[in-house]
Amino acid sequence: MGHKSLRAIAASALTALALTIGGGVSALAAGGPTGAGNIDVNKDASITIHKLLNPESMKEATGEVDADAKGTPLEGASFTITKLDLDLAKNADLATAAKLTAADAAKHVTETKYDVTTGAEGTVEQKVAVGVYLVHENAPAKDAELTAGGEKVDPSNLVLGSDFVVRVPMTNAAGNGWNYDVHVYPKNSTDSALKTVVDAGKNAGDTISYAVTVAAPLVAQGNDRTKFVVKDDFDETKLENVQVASVEVNGAEVAKDGNYEVSGTDDGTISVTFTTAEGKLVYNIPNNATVTVNITAKIKDDALGEIVNEAVRFDRDSSFEEDQADRQKPTNKVKTYVGKVKVTKQDNGGQTLSGAEFELYRATKNEQGEYVTAGDPIQTLTTGEDGTATTKALHVTDFENNSDTVAPENQLYVLKETKAPAGYVLPEGQKAFTEFTLTRADLGADFAVVKALPAIVNVPSDTPSLPLTGGQGIALFVVLGMAVAGGAFYSARRKSVKA
Repeated sequence: MGHKSLRAIAASALTALALTIGGGVSALAAGGPTGAGNIDVNKDASITIHKLLNPESMKEATGEVDADAKGTPLEGASFTITKLDLDLAKNADLATAAKLTAADAAKHVTETKYDVTTGAEGTVEQKVAVGVYLVHENAPAKDAELTAGGEKVDPSNLVLGSDFVVRVPMTNAAGNGWNYDVHVYPKNSTDSALKTVVDAGKNAGDTISYAVTVAAPLVAQGNDRTKFVVKDDFDETKLENVQVASVEVNGAEVAKDGNYEVSGTDDGTISVTFTTAEGKLVYNIPNNATVTVNITAKIKDDALGEIVNEAVRFDRDSSFEEDQADRQKPTNKVKTYVGKVKVTKQDNGGQTLSGAEFELYRATKNEQGEYVTAGDPIQTLTTGEDGTATTKALHVTDFENNSDTVAPENQLYVLKETKAPAGYVLPEGQKAFTEFTLTRADLGADFAVVKALPAIVNVPSDTPSLPLTGGQGIALFVVLGMAVAGGAFYSARRKSVKA
């Protein structure tokens, strides 16, 4: 085969394999300008890996330094470079190298291997002998230190690049010579999926908000994104009126009509499915874009205990085989806890009292230790014939927004007595308040226990009763009458003596 024909084969085969992405093709670049006889197999050579994270666009590799390469340098990425058993001094092996895929390269591996890790600039250089090499990106350990743009990267969210083949040397950019110091730019992305909840201060009957934020994985040049679904799984026994409030791509709201559809809710799920037409999404989600689905839900009046919620992203692109499963990325789970509290009213003898009325608030304390409430009461309670009243499901005071960190205004509840039972004294001022907390531990192992507060005691009223007929009133009049009679007798006797 002539040099020109061989170069054409190499150029077409290697150019087609010029980009490395998660699920993409080989990074092997265009072939040399001349045959094997013109390659200096004794010349010093090198492979420099430039690891870039989350590129917004890609282009064909040349094997030379590309100052315009897109993406954020990734420090800590690990690669294994394995020499293949192909001798570039032989035209037959050069022809094999020109059309070699990463999958076929596995048949040609040798014992010569180099393990390298990218540095702060996302690069690593490895001196090599002239030859053909298979480059494999290693999965990072769970505790691996990965950094991009000064920020830590979660190893579990890293989408690894595909294996690729590099031939050293490669044709230079001008096409008139060999490049023995080959630079490759394997691309990959972080595939994150995060769910958050805003439920601080929310009780039964209130609406809470969820946000499902997922990444749009890298799609190779020449392919199209063909499916993108965000499916939320909620507890339909404790949540109702679940709705998609909005969908955003890179922070900009996406109009629903024509771009996505919402389905579900009857089976405890709600899904956002981006519309497809002619084999691709109508709304073009960019590579590595952030897609956020905002969801609202109402806590049911009879909800009690732990409310768990999670979501998953399903996606695929035109590079997927027909029988290949969708790519899936689940989110973390978020939790909300609500519970009930039982109030008991008694007198100082332990007798239960009906008719006591309370207002329920969240409260803080000022510097003087006095309770400070804000806003309208959460609920008004009246004790029944058994002297008790039970609150609706209240948000716990030791966990909110899926975190152990709770705002000061949500760490304490108070009951303010506004009406005492008939015949009993209504406490005044700060004595009218009874404070309590409600923790996850208070709800028991299955989060279904109703917390019982210590009895709230009233003392009887000291208002005098009206006299009873034949009782205290008559006796008083008799005593007064006797006193008057006695005075008259004493006066008459004095007059008699003087006479």
